[in-house]
Amino acid sequence: MRKIFIKVLTLAVVLLGLGACKKDEQKSILNPKGEIELKASTDQLVLEKSMEEQEVISFTFNQLDFGYNAAVINVLQFSEKSDNFSKPLEVTLSAKELKKAFNGLEFNQILLKLNLPEDEFSDIEVRLMSYVGNKLGLTYSNKVSLNVKPYPLVFRVYVPGHYQKGADNPTGWTPETADSLISATGNGIYEGVIYFPNANTTDDDAFEFKITTKKDWENGIYGDLGNGKTELGKGNNFKVPGAGSYKITLNTNDDTYKIEKFSWGVVGSANPTSDGWNVDSDMRYNNTTGLWEINITFLTGDFKFRYNHDWGINLGADPDGEIGDLKDSGADIPITAGNYNIVLDVGNKSYTIVKK
Repeated sequence: MRKIFIKVLTLAVVLLGLGACKKDEQKSILNPKGEIELKASTDQLVLEKSMEEQEVISFTFNQLDFGYNAAVINVLQFSEKSDNFSKPLEVTLSAKELKKAFNGLEFNQILLKLNLPEDEFSDIEVRLMSYVGNKLGLTYSNKVSLNVKPYPLVFRVYVPGHYQKGADNPTGWTPETADSLISATGNGIYEGVIYFPNANTTDDDAFEFKITTKKDWENGIYGDLGNGKTELGKGNNFKVPGAGSYKITLNTNDDTYKIEKFSWGVVGSANPTSDGWNVDSDMRYNNTTGLWEINITFLTGDFKFRYNHDWGINLGADPDGEIGDLKDSGADIPITAGNYNIVLDVGNKSYTIVKK
């Protein structure tokens, strides 16, 4: 009997001890010792494309003592200062990592994901969030303030010219509202398609334009030096041969430019021009979407799409595809009279059409 009593007592002591350990462990998790001190290698940062592969900023911090060998999770949180971490952008760090460095590309992506403007400085805050398991012992570091300016992933230059002239812009030549040329990778080569209308062709500068680095006349202007050469701050107005759409390419690496006829139009018996199968209704190119668009009042008949007012390259219906699919030199597309909005996707050989 005595032996049984001793065994029961011993078991009770063990269970009590385990319970105490468990409580002590949870208590240590919920009440970690010390404070996290977060430091940044700089408090102001202006990012540029050339800095993509170099280290631009690093954050260092100390590890909290959770009372035992815990698997601690550390997360850097980034927030625009005015948002006060209401919707922070988070970067989870590797285990036992007490320093996190970012190169220019990585940190620029963080800033752009915070929807920061690309042409001015913004104030952001960074803090470290640390915890164990299911956010037990959740603790935040001090806030580090940074003054930052990201660079755009898509770079643009602007094309002010006479083509902007209209009822709401009687003189044209307005950089603030001009169409743009785009460098999708920031490699210094800019391309875009600009439409030059027939209106006001008697003006001496009817088909002329300049290229500006910003939406103003103060921050750099490219002009024509002749023979496909250009230079910032020098040169005359650029000029296209006549009305229509042109692809303009500016290469700032070697200060050269190209102007090429580049248009897609609608032709056919449904086309309301004077000679529907031979005189195109030109479409307008969207430099942002890469799509061609036209609002047109069709006659009852057929139509197709053709490139540069020439039958050498044209798109018609794909008899083996679905409605809206196109193929090179495909079939005529039948249409009934009415007003339509057409969007042409040359790359995917497809179009959408909506009757107004």
